[in-house]
Amino acid sequence: MCGQMHGYGDRNRPKDIRAAPVDPDTFDAYVGQYRFVDDFVLTILRDGDRLLIQNGLDGPIYELAAIPGEQFTAKEIPDVISFCEERTWRGNASAFQRR
Repeated sequence: MCGQMHGYGDRNRPKDIRAAPVDPDTFDAYVGQYRFVDDFVLTILRDGDRLLIQNGLDGPIYELAAIPGEQFTAKEIPDVISFCEERTWRGNASAFQRR
């Protein structure tokens, strides 16, 4: 969330997240780098009982919160993320391959 006016429109403001319970032991399966078609990389990290997302290889790191429907999000990003068994994850309508 940057506060600027652009295509994110109503998603360009802090979210009120209602966290869902999740077993942190499941986080290890999600850790890794995920590459977009244009070679942009998002990194998923684990820090104890926290699941984190890093924008790029050296960008800011945000804590992901589990939300209902076995999905994750963060206050600072507009996307909702779900991980799939084939080692991919889905953010909005796009699928990303694990690197």
